[in-house]
Amino acid sequence: MPLNDRIERIRTLPKPPNEESAKAQVILPILNELGWKSDDPSHVFFEYTVGGKRVDIALKDDDRSVAFIEAKAPGQKLGGHVTQLLGYAFEEGVDICVLTTGLEWWFFLPREKGRPLERRFLTLNLHDDSVEETSILLQRFLERSELASQSAESNAKAALQSLQEKRRLEAEIPRVWWGMIDGPDSDLVALVVKRVHEQTGLHATLADLAKPLGMTLPDPKSQPISPKPSGGAKPTKEEKRKNSRPTAFRLWERKYSTTSYAKLLVGVYGAIHGRHASDFIDTVRPLWGSYRPWVSSDPTELRKPVALEGSPWYVEVHLSAKAIGNRCQRLLEVFGYSNSDLEILFD
Repeated sequence: MPLNDRIERIRTLPKPPNEESAKAQVILPILNELGWKSDDPSHVFFEYTVGGKRVDIALKDDDRSVAFIEAKAPGQKLGGHVTQLLGYAFEEGVDICVLTTGLEWWFFLPREKGRPLERRFLTLNLHDDSVEETSILLQRFLERSELASQSAESNAKAALQSLQEKRRLEAEIPRVWWGMIDGPDSDLVALVVKRVHEQTGLHATLADLAKPLGMTLPDPKSQPISPKPSGGAKPTKEEKRKNSRPTAFRLWERKYSTTSYAKLLVGVYGAIHGRHASDFIDTVRPLWGSYRPWVSSDPTELRKPVALEGSPWYVEVHLSAKAIGNRCQRLLEVFGYSNSDLEILFD
């Protein structure tokens, strides 16, 4: 049966009730279509032993393990099993490893550098993704001929590099944008002023733009737009203060001690979670959209996770001081509070 037809058939079947059913009804039939015959013990090994532990399925070529597949029951969260599988695969020198419920498939390069989830180069969902695209990708990374020739590993490395570049763009574009807004960037401001004048005939000042565009003014007084001065001007008292560490913050009239911007951010998250535990994650999640998570129950999804006390959540603190300030403001706004409710204190 062609792989496309096999995937179409799997979609019509009831969801497997457990891990063994997932193997029998989904994983093994797919492997058979990819050239890995489950009745061939020279190439497909079940309960393969690595370092005293066992991997569900090992795929071999000329006595070399080329792929590991670890199966879990449908509906089970895969995030908690990544580190263990990567450890087994790295120890054996495997090219590619897969963590799957049969319906959800996570693909990894175990010998690459980085945190566990940073080595994931592909995710597939047999019910939601295009049948044709799913078929192509399964063949590209799991077909026997592709793994035996190590073409699968080469393709996976290219896919991971592309994904890493995309992740970097997703992280850097908001940073650059908010830097332009908070600056404010003279070129951006000049363009807005020009467009406002062209479309309305009105002349805007920096103060006029600040509130509707969410800009942070360097000077509260209204002044005409002009390019930022260049040269070696000495930093102002306010600029020096921005470069120092906060010693406390006041939120909703309550004062909290802190020693860094990272702890300030965790403190703000904690205070908000204390008031909004029931709708916390549903309210915060839309803020990061398709970018790297701000909050996760799996710390491996974050660059620098810090546990949020009294909750199952970890929060990302790998941010600049300015980015942390912006994040605090957006958190307050999304929960319906004013930015003025937060005051950052310095010595």
